[in-house]
Amino acid sequence: QASENFYQAAIKRDKILEANASVEARVKKKKFYVVVSGGFHTDGFVEEFRAKKAPYAVVTPLITQHQAKDYYMEVMTSMKTDLEENWK
Repeated sequence: QASENFYQAAIKRDKILEANASVEARVKKKKFYVVVSGGFHTDGFVEEFRAKKAPYAVVTPLITQHQAKDYYMEVMTSMKTDLEENWK
């Protein structure tokens, strides 16, 4: 349930983040702006840009190796990561 709530909130944040960036660009009279986000938010940003008929580009890194330790899954399943263990 906690992870589901997290993702629902993250999806709502997509619209807010894009709107804030868009307003900031208009206020500062910028012709374009760059949004850097994690992979999860890409679809939400693309959806917002398409709805506004705004030009956009998505740049995705080419990942050639998988890290043995899955920090993402540890965080999302509330398991302690090495970082948390070291900060006690």
